[in-house]
Amino acid sequence: MVSYILMFSVFMQVNFFVISYYNHQDDAAALVNRLMDQMMKSEKYGERRGAAFGLAGLVKGFGISCLKKYKIVVTLQESLAERLESLLLHLYF
Repeated sequence: MVSYILMFSVFMQVNFFVISYYNHQDDAAALVNRLMDQMMKSEKYGERRGAAFGLAGLVKGFGISCLKKYKIVVTLQESLAERLESLLLHLYF
């Protein structure tokens, strides 16, 4: 129970940092691109998870409308389709 409270506390502090540091929309676009690249291409599980939490904090800070503005959902759907396709090709051949 204590570890969950600690994780939530750390997440809220990181979330506050993201909101306070990236107030400009240009910086946010660059941050979204960097987090998406890190989330999709990193080999380490911790880095992918950290990028996902950072992206969640950014969405929470800027509002749900940034999902459409920065095409986050579209990118995630395309990435999932590519992974599924490659998995099926490896399964059959």
